[in-house]
Amino acid sequence: MSGSGSSSQAMLRRGVAETDSEGRYERYHMSISHPHPMKLVYEGIDTVTGIQIYWCKIVLGLSTEEVKKKKKFKDYCVEPKLLQSLQHENIVKCFHYWPDKILKTVHMITEAFSSENLRDYSLKYDLVGNKQAIRRWCKQILLALDYLHSQTPPIMHRDVSLENIFINGNTGEVKLGEFGAARRLEEGADLQDYPDAPEYMAPEVFLLDYDQRADMYSFGMCVVQMMSKEKIYSECKNRDEIQSRVQRGLRPAAFEKVTDPEIREFIDVCLALPHDRSAASDLLRDPLIHSEANFEGIRTGLSSAGIADADERLRGMMQGGGRGRSKPIWLQKLSKMSSIIRKNL
Repeated sequence: MSGSGSSSQAMLRRGVAETDSEGRYERYHMSISHPHPMKLVYEGIDTVTGIQIYWCKIVLGLSTEEVKKKKKFKDYCVEPKLLQSLQHENIVKCFHYWPDKILKTVHMITEAFSSENLRDYSLKYDLVGNKQAIRRWCKQILLALDYLHSQTPPIMHRDVSLENIFINGNTGEVKLGEFGAARRLEEGADLQDYPDAPEYMAPEVFLLDYDQRADMYSFGMCVVQMMSKEKIYSECKNRDEIQSRVQRGLRPAAFEKVTDPEIREFIDVCLALPHDRSAASDLLRDPLIHSEANFEGIRTGLSSAGIADADERLRGMMQGGGRGRSKPIWLQKLSKMSSIIRKNL
């Protein structure tokens, strides 16, 4: 008993509110703001690896509307079960989950992120409209969507929005999360219950005749949002007005703020009619995204064009040294540094 008491006291000193049955994961009292009406998120720790985690509680009964939509407790296990089966560097990892049928709660242990969702992050650091940052973000989101859509059967996320995409500000790594609405597109899949975010929804979703291409429309709206400080369809007064404009194919006023012709064309192929809409695999080959493969500014602080310019200046300086003359020490060091940078690219 004394050992148990001392363990409890130690937990209290660390601010631990709860542990899993094996004592590996610990949850702290501090909760994290989260937009989902059924989900509570807390900071925690994996005591085996020493890595910070998020402890999520999906609670039946927090939202009357959600209770009406999801009457079966097993439906609440869909998100963690699906998420745990996915292994991709741009999808939030689920390490463990377990249901508590007595309290009508599903506990889910996921990886933690140092920053926040992509919408808040881009606004906080004034990165809205930053083409180079947006290219990097888009590439990672597309890699996640391509992975989902290439599964057998394909997996639809169905709730792609900047609020459901998370970023690690220390590395620039972007991950797609919030899989509560995700579905495998197998025979008999229930697609009638869709998320309540009409501004991101493809027009065909309201007709209940859609597939994974609807995710690409939502992705296109994410790009519009990345390019504008205004919320998409902010000109509308309510949800019904947004839905009406979407169904009529009317784009948000925020789209008119996108002046870059390359990005406008990129958005166009995302918001096209379903049969003309580009797949994630196609967009990864788009010049806007494909050129990102040669852009390593995160690692070196220089774009590929910047490296080329530096090389050209270096060649000019070397030629200016005259035939038969040895290079100055500073020029030898600069040449060596340039070689190292190119080697690491």
